[in-house]
Amino acid sequence: MTLGLLGSLLASHMFQFGHATEFRTTSGNRTIVRTVSATSRVGFDDDTQRQMDAPTHQHDELEFGVLDHGGYMMEYGDGYHLGGSCGVDASCGVGVGRYGPVCIERFWVEFEFLLWWRESRFYPPLVTGNDPGVLPDATVLFGGGSVDEQARPGGRLQFGMWLDDCQCLGIGGRFVSIGDAKNRFELNSGDLPFFARPFFDDLTGQQEALVVDNMGTQGTTFGQIQVLTESEFLAADAFLRCLMVRTCHSRLDFLFGYQMGRLNEGLLIESSSSPTGATAADSLRVRDSFRTSNEFHGGHFGIQGRYQRGCWGLELMTKFGFGNMNQQADLSGSTDPNRPNSGLLVQQGSNAGVHTRDTFSYMHDTGIKLFYHPVDRIRLSVGYSLMFFSSVLRPGDQIDTTVDSSFFGLEPSPNAVRPAFDFNATHFYAHGLSLGLECRF
Repeated sequence: MTLGLLGSLLASHMFQFGHATEFRTTSGNRTIVRTVSATSRVGFDDDTQRQMDAPTHQHDELEFGVLDHGGYMMEYGDGYHLGGSCGVDASCGVGVGRYGPVCIERFWVEFEFLLWWRESRFYPPLVTGNDPGVLPDATVLFGGGSVDEQARPGGRLQFGMWLDDCQCLGIGGRFVSIGDAKNRFELNSGDLPFFARPFFDDLTGQQEALVVDNMGTQGTTFGQIQVLTESEFLAADAFLRCLMVRTCHSRLDFLFGYQMGRLNEGLLIESSSSPTGATAADSLRVRDSFRTSNEFHGGHFGIQGRYQRGCWGLELMTKFGFGNMNQQADLSGSTDPNRPNSGLLVQQGSNAGVHTRDTFSYMHDTGIKLFYHPVDRIRLSVGYSLMFFSSVLRPGDQIDTTVDSSFFGLEPSPNAVRPAFDFNATHFYAHGLSLGLECRF
């Protein structure tokens, strides 16, 4: 019992903040082991020199600031240290507070540099070479398949906050934008001796071509043509993040919230041709424009998981969204002179105009990140992401290359219906690499 009294006396002079101290006493042939955990100062009051009782409370007794949240260390109240472990090696300097490893991180902000590719765009044959430029024998100079996309830079911003000290419930948002994809195809008389714009004549039932430049052996027409394409893509979401499972080194969260996405693209074909020796007033200028706009609004749900050992970790995220996709196609054309509202592949009275509809669509967003903590509350990451939308309008799919040549006259045939417009939808995806920097505070 003498050792027991000595143990109690030593305990009354200990200073413990969230640490467990083991005391052993003997009583006869028995050894009694007691574990004491305390978060307040134990010893003598500085003012009154009165001895304070040593508390012997276990974890989860909130009045002493001791709280074990499934393996996550946090601080509670005014500087109290809460028990548990973040699963982060303290030697990394990650999550180290005044009294040891802590995980009180209420807010997070992450910016990522993106290098993403869009899905290839399809265009029918729009420019041909080799006199007379008529398909299928002519050489296709632009179109006739998918045009590969180059990687474009972009950015993704994510931010959020935890609504409780346990980091069990949080809210956040993300914004993603990829740089505009603009391409130009251009030909002049000095580039090739012959090029034209092909189409199928619905009136005669034969392949035809509008000659733009013919400076070959005949040398009768000189001209130029340019095809401009553009694409803009962005997405944003707001989410609620709920803890599902947490261990010492990992956690799994359920995500649900609001999702939006926008894809705007355009195609412009302009050609100008003049007879040899003619003035600018005698030139024929033909213009066709196809612009599409897609905007998604809906709800999403998914999961986000993280596994961490020491300074390194892996994070996975996948979510699905369902909602409305507003689709719009704006087709316009002009021919100078005489036909200000009709081009070659866009004709007033058939497919020209603004066409709009709403349709059900779904999206999928998934990603994986490898991250590293160089210092406390800072995270560096490298990853891969994929974003998919099930139904969008793209300019090349809205082009009808069958044209009733009676439209070229002053009085088109009343039976002329081509080129026609139809909502030809397809899917769209964007994917690529990311480099991120996250700050938690």
